[in-house]
Amino acid sequence: MNIVNPFGGKIFFKPETASTMEDAKLHLSHGAIFLTDKQTEGKCRNPQETWQSTNKDITFTLSLHKSKTPMHAPLSLLIGLAIARFFQQLPLSPVTIKWPNDILIQEKKISGILTQEYEGFYLVGIGINIEKKDHINILFKKQIFPAVGLEEIFPNLTHTKTEIIDNLLQELHQTLTIIQWQDAFNKLLYKPNHPITYQVGDKYIEGKILSVNKDGALLVKTLEGTITPLYAGEVVRR
Repeated sequence: MNIVNPFGGKIFFKPETASTMEDAKLHLSHGAIFLTDKQTEGKCRNPQETWQSTNKDITFTLSLHKSKTPMHAPLSLLIGLAIARFFQQLPLSPVTIKWPNDILIQEKKISGILTQEYEGFYLVGIGINIEKKDHINILFKKQIFPAVGLEEIFPNLTHTKTEIIDNLLQELHQTLTIIQWQDAFNKLLYKPNHPITYQVGDKYIEGKILSVNKDGALLVKTLEGTITPLYAGEVVRR
């Protein structure tokens, strides 16, 4: 792939790998990108799960040294905002961000993001679904937000894999420098003012999404009328 890296680091490519994030840990370098055509044991937020990509899907990890990457907002939210802004460039249905960083199109998940800190680096794992994901939806039948591939919702897709990666990297590079990120994020926030239930540990919080605050917490107005900031949690009912 002839990819331009706006972060200035090396590009490492393997036709197949278990995990690009694990590859990044072996070759830590600021601005480096670790790409693969096929990932067999991709990391998920739930450590009990793995994510397998196909040859058409886009899977990579970006490594950034913490001292060279000033953060104006939580990294995972900025990455989610960057990917959403990238999809807004395509003629698609409205793109939304399910806090903290799941990208939804037609209320289906088209992208997965995982961020980690490791030995002074931020590691940003990104997966973009291109092919249909029926097999994933069968495997995870209880998903509230089923997976979808870009080819399903954009059948006339003419962008090459390299073009998509190039454009996405440019958006990531630009978005990470945004200082006024909060308004941009809240404009894309999934279903503000709609009833929703989040699970946080063994507790359930029911209410309506309001917005994301400057610290990156999701503000939810509970059924009792209290505004509660969430710093972690998963949607269990919508």
